[in-house]
Amino acid sequence: AERLALRLDNIDIVDSFKVSDRYSIVEIKVPSKYLGMTLRDADLTKKYKVIILTTLSVAGGITQKVASGIARHDTVLNEHDLLVVFGELSDIKKLIEKGN
Repeated sequence: AERLALRLDNIDIVDSFKVSDRYSIVEIKVPSKYLGMTLRDADLTKKYKVIILTTLSVAGGITQKVASGIARHDTVLNEHDLLVVFGELSDIKKLIEKGN
């Protein structure tokens, strides 16, 4: 129920997993501000205190996701990609809000 409520609260959140009371792993759409940038250039860890675990390429709609493996600094963020983000939910929401 919590996962559904979180997705309904923010359309940019695709899925989530609560790791603890404080931390979550969340799949989000790449914020438009960062499209075409590398993870190094986006510098999301420094700006938002989150860690990008991997990116997911979406093929054939949201049902077919392909993980890129462990996120690398030279990974380019594309329009139909998803980010798998680890951090405090409040920081992840800031990334979504300020990045769009």
